[in-house]
Amino acid sequence: MWQPTHAQTQEIVAQYLNGASTVTLAEGLGLSRETIAALLRRNGVEIRGRSEAILAVGARRRRWRYEPQQEGIS
Repeated sequence: MWQPTHAQTQEIVAQYLNGASTVTLAEGLGLSRETIAALLRRNGVEIRGRSEAILAVGARRRRWRYEPQQEGIS
């Protein structure tokens, strides 16, 4: 059974709260979505429903699209 370090747990929670999906997090770590969801629940994080997840992805995409790029700005 996979046992994340405290630092890994904090990073997973932070990424999820910033809009990453359980699927994206699981794929990045080679784990199942269910394993990530269980870790989040154990750490007091409420799992987003499907419609909330879709809204979170859309908000992230809009934020990325409209944030000015820092490279090359003098």
